[in-house]
Parts: sequence; C-alpha cells; structure tokens
Amino acid sequence: MYGSVLSAAAVAEQYGAGPWTCAAAAGQNGAAAVTAFALQESVGPTAVNGGSTGAAGNGTYSGSGVTYGVAGPACGNGANRAIGLDGAAGKIWTTQLVTNPQSFTVQIWFATTTAGGGKLIGFGSGAAGAASTNYDRHVYLTNGGQLVFGVYNNGYYTAGGTSAYNDGRWHLATATFSPGTGMKLYADGALVAQSSATRSAEVYNGYWRIGQDSLAGWPSTPTSSFLAGSVAYPSVYNRVLSAAEVSAQYSAGR
Repeated sequence: MYGSVLSAAAVAEQYGAGPWTCAAAAGQNGAAAVTAFALQESVGPTAVNGGSTGAAGNGTYSGSGVTYGVAGPACGNGANRAIGLDGAAGKIWTTQLVTNPQSFTVQIWFATTTAGGGKLIGFGSGAAGAASTNYDRHVYLTNGGQLVFGVYNNGYYTAGGTSAYNDGRWHLATATFSPGTGMKLYADGALVAQSSATRSAEVYNGYWRIGQDSLAGWPSTPTSSFLAGSVAYPSVYNRVLSAAEVSAQYSAGR
C-alpha cells in the first residue's frame, strides 16, 4: 500500500518489475495475445503459438535462411533465445486465415545492423509464405534503420520515428491501430509517432508475416523486404494495447 496515488507510469513500472517473462507478459495472464511466438525452437518448420488461438495459429519457418537458437533479449526463465534471419530467404508466416483485422496490436523484438531495411512484422494476403498482393498493418525498417508503421486505405498512411535502430542492440517495436485511436508506433516501450489520418485499414483477409513480405510502393521503401537480423517474441493482439501495457512488455524483456 502506498500513501499517495501512483501515476500510470509508476504502475507500469511495478508491473514490469514483477515475475514476468516475455512469454508471460504476452500470455493469457498478461496482455492476452491471440498469436505469440516465443521462437525458442531448435528446429523447424513449426513455430509454436502460445496465444489464445492455440495450435491453429502456429507459424511456419521457411526452409532456408533461418538460424535457430541465437542469443535473444533477456526474456527470462531460460527462454532467451531468438531466430536469426539471413536477409535473403528467412521468414515466418501463419497459416490460419485472419478476417480483416481493424483493431490490433503487433509487436516484435529485433536486433540488426542491416543497412538494407526489411519488414519486421505485418499482414498480407499471400498464403504459405507467398508474396502478398495486399499488404499493410506492418512495421518495417528503412535503409537508415528508422521504424515505419504502415496502414493502407486507398493510399499509404504511415507513422514513423527519426531514430535509427540498426545498432545491433535489442529493441521492441509495437504498433497499435483502431478506428477510435488511429495509428500509434512505440519503440522500446515509448510512443515515438502517431497519426489519425486514417481510421480504417484496407478490407481483406490474410496472414501474419514475420521477417519478410512485399513493401513495394511504401514510403522510404527499403532495399530489401527481407530482414537481415534476429527476431524474438513476435505477437499479435486483437485490441489496442495501452501505453502502460506497452511499457510493461518492454520491461519484461530487458
């Protein structure tokens, strides 16, 4: 008990200081992700889903370009591994068709030194890892290492920061969207960009993609749509996480 009212930031710090791992923070006793890949496998092709959709939401690793068991963020309880992606073939995709998400949060830990950019996480129409003809709701890196969150609605809408994150350190990218809140982009638990220019995302059904999908036409299009780097604990939520929740997710992995 405290003799004063704690601020929202102080409450988030209390939450982050608790016995949370990255998996627990995303799980049903945490923020309740529908899709959550710990990426702790030592072999493919299945990325086990720890989210509420269960095995139906499992992911698939590409047959090449993936290195298992590389060093990851400090996610606790012996679950500190990650997946290395080669920037040419490595990627992960889901096989469960998702119907037109309009309120969502996407989140992923990443570490890279690439100067070629690449997609971190996003939504696309391509099945079984094929290139998508519809693609948005994504977070990607520019060649300069800046983060961009993009939503398509008869045009390209983005929210992006100015800082570079291709410094080889582990970072957490989080993007939220809903008709009521618009677009928000967080880096390492802090809000870095937002936009209310669109209140709807393109209407189509698709799959969640990690590490690669088309980026043609998007502002500051990177040289490569494939990410060369390491990724860990990507997750998807069917609601907008609050700023306090995003801060707590970051605290769970550092």
